[in-house]
Amino acid sequence: MHGEEALMYDPNPDDARRDQVLRAAAACPVQAILVDQLEVRHAPAEASPS
Repeated sequence: MHGEEALMYDPNPDDARRDQVLRAAAACPVQAILVDQLEVRHAPAEASPS
């Protein structure tokens, strides 16, 4: 495979590529891309009003 259809394995992509990796995993029709999410990197949830 060459060009855009080629897949390269990177066991530790940097944070700048995180969104690309997650989009690729979600778009893969045969779920061939697995993402191990050991850390949750989302913004903290807003405090609910009391």
